[in-house]
Amino acid sequence: MSSGNAVKIRDAIIIAAIILNVAFVRWRASRVDNQPVKAITSLPASEIIGNPSNELGDPNARYLLVEFGDYQGPPCARLFPE
Repeated sequence: MSSGNAVKIRDAIIIAAIILNVAFVRWRASRVDNQPVKAITSLPASEIIGNPSNELGDPNARYLLVEFGDYQGPPCARLFPE
């Protein structure tokens, strides 16, 4: 096979991959439930964090920073085996 044919085949594979990727993304986007999402700024803190026992700072502050974590990772699993 000449290098010209190899380049044409490579380009065809790249174009096909791009077309398939665009088709897949559009297909996935059409399957997403398009219900409105509640803005996080409109939620009270109690609805986001529940029991505020771990809350630090002024409870009447204008902003609340919420950090979510994965407690099933190895470091946390060693500290909290339950």
